[in-house]
Amino acid sequence: MSFYYIDTNRRNLPTTKLLRAACKDRKVEFIEIDSADLNCLELEKGLGFKKGDFLYRASQDRFAKIVERRLLGRGAITFYRSREKGFFDYSSVEESNAIYQREDIPTPKMIPALTKNRGYLKKYVNYLGGFPVVIKIIGGSHGIGVMKIDSFSSLFSIVDYIIGQDNKAIMLEFVKTTTSARLIVLGGRVVDSIEYFAPKDEFRSNEGKIPNVRKKKFSKEIQKIAVKGVELRGVEFAGVDILFDKKGKPYVVEVNFPCFFGRSQLLTGVDIAGMMVDYLIFKSNKS
Repeated sequence: MSFYYIDTNRRNLPTTKLLRAACKDRKVEFIEIDSADLNCLELEKGLGFKKGDFLYRASQDRFAKIVERRLLGRGAITFYRSREKGFFDYSSVEESNAIYQREDIPTPKMIPALTKNRGYLKKYVNYLGGFPVVIKIIGGSHGIGVMKIDSFSSLFSIVDYIIGQDNKAIMLEFVKTTTSARLIVLGGRVVDSIEYFAPKDEFRSNEGKIPNVRKKKFSKEIQKIAVKGVELRGVEFAGVDILFDKKGKPYVVEVNFPCFFGRSQLLTGVDIAGMMVDYLIFKSNKS
């Protein structure tokens, strides 16, 4: 059996190294595919992929997703709960937020799309509880593209710029917090978790490539919220990001698949990569 791993321009080196080592320990062939340097004709032939081989996409690149879907059609073993799930993108922040609200998972109020209409923007701010509000440009990581807005003058100018640049963004209720959590869920349980602390003069607890973070085990109630969020996302592995307000109330802000699990593994020592490969082996043996 082989583990097909899709990345783009080697952007996810820690993830690559951890999964490569886990595969080597288990005598599983590790095949790395760079979507930025791939012959489309070879993709049409299947890249040597065999039914029952494992598949994991670390990149959010458009062509990486296309490669994943082609290999899904060849009978890949993945972290999707169903084969069909991988062919459609139900993973947008906008859709996820609406689903979580419907299923009583605590999550910040959200406006799924921005507009230049000043009247609408004023109504949105009122719905979100007033200033400050948060604007998040879709696609960023480590807090990049997340902005705290304190006035209509700032909001109007920033929205004009975002729309003018054709960026996709959402507006969120501001949750006053200094900590957040990343819980790694695999196979219906939390296998690892860490806590982030916001730096001085920052509202983003996960800001930067070297954030202030420690390992932490969260309550059963918080773990249940994370597991339910991953199940609703339609996957069996994900990283769940949760904010906590000053009273300790949790707010699920994202369920990330794929997710950067390397920070957790390198900090806590929990062999997440090994668990991932073992899970796919188990799933393959059951199929």
